[in-house]
Amino acid sequence: YGNGRDLFIEVTHGPCIIDNNLFLSRIAFQNAAQGTAYVHNLIGGYVYEYNVLDRSTPYHFPHSTDVAGYAVVYGGDDRVINNIVLGDEAPTEYLKYFGAAFDKYSVPEEYMPALEEMGQMRDHNIYYEVPQPVWVEQNAYSGYATPFRAEVGPIMADGLSASVREEQGEWILEVNLPDSLLSASCRAVDRERLGVPRITREAYESPSGAPADLSTDIIGESRAERILPGPIANLKSGLNRITVWSDNK
Repeated sequence: YGNGRDLFIEVTHGPCIIDNNLFLSRIAFQNAAQGTAYVHNLIGGYVYEYNVLDRSTPYHFPHSTDVAGYAVVYGGDDRVINNIVLGDEAPTEYLKYFGAAFDKYSVPEEYMPALEEMGQMRDHNIYYEVPQPVWVEQNAYSGYATPFRAEVGPIMADGLSASVREEQGEWILEVNLPDSLLSASCRAVDRERLGVPRITREAYESPSGAPADLSTDIIGESRAERILPGPIANLKSGLNRITVWSDNK
């Protein structure tokens, strides 16, 4: 929190997993990539999202620096699932919140028909003009943040707020949780649900090659019984105070 931007991810084609984080600066993401999975984060700032069509960059074989091919960044092909998105300020032309920031992209049901329709009279340049699909599912929104135009199971959580404060070498996350979010229930996220990015065709997995494990939260607690959006598995209605970092350990 308090950064110029919390995360900048650039010219990668995936797979990349961003999970169990607190992004509480005014600019949460600068996103010039594709094929990223954003899962179980608390996002309190804007996203500046764009494609990079003027240069091809390499992508690699799994767990290797050997180059598998080159491609431009078309944008999209992202997975945005089970996050909490706060919207304390109104969006602008360039700075939007996760959810509505993806409205310019397609969904899988739209993508192939659009390619086929344009492809009857066109060549490879149709891939520059037809937006890639995104998967946006079961995120919770408050304030000015609004769901993706075709989101699956969005959760409206008006009254939700979150902030971080430092107290004697500990960083405390304070979350005011409305009942509407407490009663929500999300599907578990695993490698099968995330699928594979369109260009690299590689699975979302751990550095060892094992399936990605998203069953625990930011402080190591299990999501076994009930799955809430965001990085904290066990929240109660009203004010929650959770130590997320300590200099005393």
